[in-house]
Amino acid sequence: MAASSQPRFRYPSLRLHKASGLAVVTVKGRDIYCGKYGSPEADKEYRVIIAEYLASGAEVVRHHGLGGSDRRRSPLAALTARTVSVAELLLAYIEQAEIEYQPPSRELEIIKNSCKTVREIFGFLSAEDFGPRHLKAVRQQWIEQNQSRPYINAKISRIVRIWRWAGEYGYLAGAVWPTLRCVRGLRAGRLGAKEPQRPKPVPEADFLAPLPGLSPAVRAIVEVLWWTAARSGEITGLRTCDIVRDGEPWQYRPEKHKNTHRGHDRVIFFGPRARAILLPFLDDDNPDKFIFSPAAAVRARQEAARKPHRTDARRATAAANKRRLAAEERREKTGKSRPKSSRRAGDKYNRHSLANALRRCCDRLGVAYFNPHRLRHTARVRIDELAGWAASAAVTSKTYASEETQATLSHASRTMTKRYGGVCYGLAADTMERFG
Repeated sequence: MAASSQPRFRYPSLRLHKASGLAVVTVKGRDIYCGKYGSPEADKEYRVIIAEYLASGAEVVRHHGLGGSDRRRSPLAALTARTVSVAELLLAYIEQAEIEYQPPSRELEIIKNSCKTVREIFGFLSAEDFGPRHLKAVRQQWIEQNQSRPYINAKISRIVRIWRWAGEYGYLAGAVWPTLRCVRGLRAGRLGAKEPQRPKPVPEADFLAPLPGLSPAVRAIVEVLWWTAARSGEITGLRTCDIVRDGEPWQYRPEKHKNTHRGHDRVIFFGPRARAILLPFLDDDNPDKFIFSPAAAVRARQEAARKPHRTDARRATAAANKRRLAAEERREKTGKSRPKSSRRAGDKYNRHSLANALRRCCDRLGVAYFNPHRLRHTARVRIDELAGWAASAAVTSKTYASEETQATLSHASRTMTKRYGGVCYGLAADTMERFG
């Protein structure tokens, strides 16, 4: 008879621990003692553990996409214990979130930031004992850290979501997480929480001031953001192969963007001004490489600073003297001879490195700094004024519903009308060809 192609499943076995005479079973790398070996109590406890193992193991496979051959110890395994600490619960949820939330979404970053404060204060506490007063203590800590009121409310919602997740999968009693919902969101002007400032458009004079001092790559990114209303992460990850140049305007569909997990499409159009900026950076011989590379910018700067008339020995001496003087200046200012970071330049910019490069240039030139993401808001306001709300909504890949459409469909709310429509990419293309 031919052997079955389906692999056999083996349960963790109950074994004798000779030193203690106890029955022991190893589940996901963790030894669990069940009582005296051979006793009915040990056999009953073993069956309970196997049942919990099968229940939690199915969830582990679903979250990880792994088969039964996975021998790594998962933090989810700790949640089968009788008492789950806050630190264990947070670690298990972060493991799940690392798979569910992928860049460029910042959700995982916010979740980790939220969990950090809870773990530092109440990590030792039993997760079932974590209640509204503990959550309010965490909230007060965030208020004292001068975090904004909406951001604090969003982090509170994520903490409640963790306890709800634990109740959903049976890691905690289902009645625990509803008590955390008793903590209401902060209202404006209450408990001293900071109110956020609405983003304002960047004045054209402030936009033009740092451009001469920026490297060619950073300057190109900033100028493209000014003309396209794109997000900084969408442009820093641009490659030659990503741009469709068959017609005008050029098109770019990011593989991942802020609303990918919501199923939204995203198309960025490059008008004549943006095309003129991008053209010198396109490399048809290496289409898969990022067109804006920090490493390439560093190499170009070093080549430009090199003086060909010097011999190798003189060049080495001059470089050593330059490093020595720079170390002395740093020691006088900061007390340290080494720079803050010794990391090498990467293959692509991200929103942090782009903002840091712009900030350093503004500080060096003594001009006002602006966050690169404000350029998206600036471009939207400019298109609002030149072409109207419908055009700016299309350029930023947002749905737009006019009053006429709302009246035709007899909707009480324009929000409902937006659900019936989509992004008008034809209008976005025409707008960018005129104003981008």
